[in-house]
Amino acid sequence: MLPVEQARQSAQSLVEAARAAGADAADAVYIGSESQSVQVRLGELEHVERSEGEEIGLRVFVGSQSASVATSDFSTEALSALVERAVAMAREAPEDPFAGLASPELIASGPFPDLDAEGERPAARVPDDTSRRLGGDHRDRVGVDHARPAQVARARGATRLLVADEVEDDLSAVKQPER
Repeated sequence: MLPVEQARQSAQSLVEAARAAGADAADAVYIGSESQSVQVRLGELEHVERSEGEEIGLRVFVGSQSASVATSDFSTEALSALVERAVAMAREAPEDPFAGLASPELIASGPFPDLDAEGERPAARVPDDTSRRLGGDHRDRVGVDHARPAQVARARGATRLLVADEVEDDLSAVKQPER
């Protein structure tokens, strides 16, 4: 998952490229997530799962026509193609008199509360160590002959939205809290 500033810069670069390619207005959103899960049964590791994902999306407006595209390929070539495709699609889209970016007074602006969202990542072993403690072999206790697995999981995600105002050509970052 990209750090906050790098995600913001990627979104800003996409918006600027879309404007340079002919879009009257644009916004971009970065979404990243990661999760880890560990299961232990009777003191033995039973299942480990880890996933990571990220994507960046671009919405462009050419007059009252719009298009949205997204990719998980962050290479320079892929992002350039994404911008070109979005602008070309918008030019072919039907006109929509209601299409456009939200007015600036409707968009949240900082300062935002410090959620310590970019703190240190927990070590990869934390779920494993915790689940081993919780999922120990308890068959030596009276009446215990089987056990369900203990599972410990952690997940985090981030969303970053960048909007370029079509009237003032002003770039302002809108940060969504991480969950």
